[in-house]
Amino acid sequence: MTSTDLPPSSSSSAVAVLLLPELLENISWFLQDSRADIVRSARVCKEWSAVFIAQLWHTLDMPPVHRDDFISRLPHYGHLVRSLRLIGRFDQELMFTSCPQLTLLDLTLTRCLTVDVVQQMVQCLPRLRTLRLNCCYGQGISWLSILRQLECLQELAFINDTPEYFYDDPPANPDGQTLLPVPYTLDDLEQDQNGSDLNDDTVDERFGGSEGDAELEFEFMLTQDTSDIDEDEKNLRPDYLGTFLVARAPTLLKLSFEGSDLVGFKLFEAFDHLPNDSADTEATLSALDRERPPLLALKYLNLAKTSVLQTRYVIEPLLRQCPNLEVLDISGNFEAPWDRLQWSILPQYCLNLRSLNLSQLSSIDNDQLIQVVQACLGFCSLIASQSNIQSKTLNAIVDRHIGGQQQQQQRAASFVELDVSWCPDVSQEAIERVLLHVPTLKSIKISWCQQVELSVFQARWSCLGLQELEVEGLDKPRSDDGEVTPCGRLVEWTMFERVSQLRLLERLVIGSNEVVISIAEGFGQLELEDDVEGDRVKRLQYLRHLGLVGNVDHPLARPEMEVLARAFPRLRHLHFGIGLLSQEMQSWLVDKRPDILQEEQRIYY
Repeated sequence: MTSTDLPPSSSSSAVAVLLLPELLENISWFLQDSRADIVRSARVCKEWSAVFIAQLWHTLDMPPVHRDDFISRLPHYGHLVRSLRLIGRFDQELMFTSCPQLTLLDLTLTRCLTVDVVQQMVQCLPRLRTLRLNCCYGQGISWLSILRQLECLQELAFINDTPEYFYDDPPANPDGQTLLPVPYTLDDLEQDQNGSDLNDDTVDERFGGSEGDAELEFEFMLTQDTSDIDEDEKNLRPDYLGTFLVARAPTLLKLSFEGSDLVGFKLFEAFDHLPNDSADTEATLSALDRERPPLLALKYLNLAKTSVLQTRYVIEPLLRQCPNLEVLDISGNFEAPWDRLQWSILPQYCLNLRSLNLSQLSSIDNDQLIQVVQACLGFCSLIASQSNIQSKTLNAIVDRHIGGQQQQQQRAASFVELDVSWCPDVSQEAIERVLLHVPTLKSIKISWCQQVELSVFQARWSCLGLQELEVEGLDKPRSDDGEVTPCGRLVEWTMFERVSQLRLLERLVIGSNEVVISIAEGFGQLELEDDVEGDRVKRLQYLRHLGLVGNVDHPLARPEMEVLARAFPRLRHLHFGIGLLSQEMQSWLVDKRPDILQEEQRIYY
């Protein structure tokens, strides 16, 4: 039946329903992953056009800022933009003034930002909730005195770490194709999206001066010689960070200073001193309450690779004011100041902590970390690769889980993630206890642990709901004289048998230089199927990433390659050790499964 077959009243009612703005908006969000469908929908009628064109402009991911047609349309459609991500140079005045409704701004490798530009950004974008500045040339902590005026700000990423790509090498999407600009008008869908490059003179004219001129405008560089800074708090810079946090205390939820330099700052220094005439104890306490910095609403804090003069100047005062903190990342801080971090702050002040990233830390106080496990009932994720984490911390995680089961009232959250790769102080016994007694684990990484052998697969596992497993670099068990034990000769079969039971796996990294990855050694078990309601289903049907390391004297042959091609319908990334996959086998897999991205491991262990 067509619309002409319907009674007039029914036809008009159906049309009226399809013109409801709320319904059209819902439809547009269902189609947000298909630009072509959005464009076709926008061509239906004027009413649909308004809704679906707004959807096209809602999120701009690396728009073609060098194209005249985009620049000319931006003033007309910029009010529809809510999320904007830019890499490199852009016309900041045009972008900020044309997109007043922005709630998310993500800038990477931007070379045209100055203090005046940041001030203009704050004035033009009062609704901004998320601001990410990744390696923006010239950015300094002093900018925080301007950014505190953003009253709606909920997330600030002030990152100076190396970006994942360079200005001339834009990132790719999961399918491996370079991201192209989205169609901004109905006619752009069938047009070439690659605009011609502008010459240097045109770029300098459009984006505000030459590179040399731009360098003269940046007054707040983070680089500083700290050799003359002593322990007596001399020459401290203004507390831009403290005043920013005080101003945004009730709104800011996520904060990142990854790779930044906080040397020479003292946090909340304005609150450090009590009145000298406070002789009365009650009056002193009252004054202390008035002068204490406010509690922060922060839930996520990233201080990875952050330089500080003393942790007691910046890190510890900050943590004391974060009672709602759930995620803390202090990875990569292996410099001397972090050796004196007061770990006792975490179980005292951050009782809502759920996740800790302590990778590359060699100064972990394991006794204080055990108190975190015991006191923070929501604690469920520990990432501590390449650290001095010890077995007793893992035992504390197990004991908390067992204790909760015995009390039949699991107040403590179920533990779901553990990463202790490259940790020399973790024993196999501690790992086996985790695998046996923590069935809620979704991710575990124990690669290259010196004390852990492949015999760990012969232990009993209760965490069969794993979605991520990394057990790379584990060798066969040996006797005291260094000879492979009899059970070690069959360890490959046991290993692959165990992995085949993990039916929800999405990421698997497995093997070592001793492991033979062949059908005869058990690799074919990964192709096992289950009978589900009369249908044969691949056991590892959800696997998307597979990393294999093996004995180069036994490279993967045609039988193993056929398993790779057949057994994992959702596999998109294959990472293999050097010499494990010949050029011929790589070409064969390309023909059979062109959807799999192949990558050879280029690191020697």
